[in-house]
Amino acid sequence: MKNIVIKGDYKNYYLSMHKDIDKLILEGINDNIEISKNIICDYNIKYIDFKRDIIDIVVRIIIGVFLIGPMGVLSGFIANKNFISYRLISIEFKNGNKSLVKIDNRTFKYFVQKVY
Repeated sequence: MKNIVIKGDYKNYYLSMHKDIDKLILEGINDNIEISKNIICDYNIKYIDFKRDIIDIVVRIIIGVFLIGPMGVLSGFIANKNFISYRLISIEFKNGNKSLVKIDNRTFKYFVQKVY
């Protein structure tokens, strides 16, 4: 999944992690903006998308059937976990600009580290 600004002042900019140089950069066609606590005024999580991991469901069903028989199929569906696919976050920059960013879980964790 691409981490991209979907609405706002920096629409169509990409949010890229550069762990080798320890930077999170908002990349546009003509300019780049390094994301840090000096640039970001505030952010809010607007939406979180959850999905089910099909491999996890199948493994749980197989284990359930092996351990408790036919009722294991039901337990495999009941016991499955959801994982976060992506988040929509609203970012307010110190220069007054605002953007809505679609961001994956790994990049969001890195974003939080850079902002706080």
